[in-house]
Amino acid sequence: MLDQIAQGVDLRLREVAVGRRRQHHRPDQAILQRRHAHSLRIASPCTCARRGRAGQASSTTRRLAARPLMCPRRISGFPARRGSGPFVQVLLTVAFPIFALIGTGWVAGRLRLLGEHGTTALNAFVGWFALPAMLFAALAKVSIADVLNGPFVVVFGGSMLLTYVAGMVAARVVARARLAHMSLFGLSASFGNVGYMGIPLCVTAFGSEGALPGTLATILGAAGILTFGLILVEIDIQGGRGTPAVRGRVMKAVVRSPIVQAVTLGVLVSALRIAVPEPVLRFLELLGSAAAPCALFAIGLFLSDKGLGTSRLEVALASVGKVLLQPLIAVALLPWFLDLDTMWGKAAVLCAALPTAANAFVIAKEYETFVEGASGTILVSTVTSVATVSALLVLLRVG
Repeated sequence: MLDQIAQGVDLRLREVAVGRRRQHHRPDQAILQRRHAHSLRIASPCTCARRGRAGQASSTTRRLAARPLMCPRRISGFPARRGSGPFVQVLLTVAFPIFALIGTGWVAGRLRLLGEHGTTALNAFVGWFALPAMLFAALAKVSIADVLNGPFVVVFGGSMLLTYVAGMVAARVVARARLAHMSLFGLSASFGNVGYMGIPLCVTAFGSEGALPGTLATILGAAGILTFGLILVEIDIQGGRGTPAVRGRVMKAVVRSPIVQAVTLGVLVSALRIAVPEPVLRFLELLGSAAAPCALFAIGLFLSDKGLGTSRLEVALASVGKVLLQPLIAVALLPWFLDLDTMWGKAAVLCAALPTAANAFVIAKEYETFVEGASGTILVSTVTSVATVSALLVLLRVG
């Protein structure tokens, strides 16, 4: 649909450009006849030369007799096809505050302004209050039935799940990690920053309808991979799996998690179409708006003291998994479920290529596992995504 609209607009612009040219250049009939005779001898790239077929010369002559012989592509005022400039600008607009917040936290940490427990306090606020409020408000405001798209769920959700599994395997091979470490590594390699970066990019690329795939991707990340990752972490922390007592402790810990509670309630409210009172929703949105800046500031605080430590290889692998492997998996799944030329197909690949969300650090810090790796992956994947997502916008011919 978008391609048809774009072709129609291009055709109209060509007609306008040719019409303006005619107003300034009206050659007489004798000049036209000489041009037509010359066109039959010399094939032009723009005149569809097919001299070997009978009858084509006369029809071509009749068409050319009605207008000056010139190629619309060579008219000086003809507009060039739009590039990815506007989308790169949007990408930089949403990426720069991420760098700035992490950098501000780093400066505050180096100046010792918040003390040695600043990171822990900020992370506790985000994990127990701001992030659950943000997730619930985001889920409660939309109807899952209105945004649900089965093929998109398979492509984007499948790319996220497969990248998560690949991250777990990489953590096991490289670091001989336990299940909690493996789960948080996989989360850092697969849980993208769709809510903050993906939705603005999709809306800019596809118009207001672009919010639909961005919203659905946010739901899949929060209700799917985030909850699944927390369950695996709790399984490891509670001492393994298999006995009824261990399973009971795991389920109790998962149910008590404010993030899981917020996601579960949000999905129920959305599915049952329960209207949240406006004052309550505004309160949750105001509280939730602090989640991203506080989490990013806390990352800067943490990096100012710890740095990447011994997690450089893991950070590199997780970042490659997030900005390269996941979109490649999405592209590989597309032929079976979605058309790449549609909005949903392009959005699936675009959302898969986004950098790691700050939520990965919040959870890692809460469990004090893979904290250096999660913070480093967020920083590195965000920096590299400026180049990779820009290249992807060009390859997808968005805009």
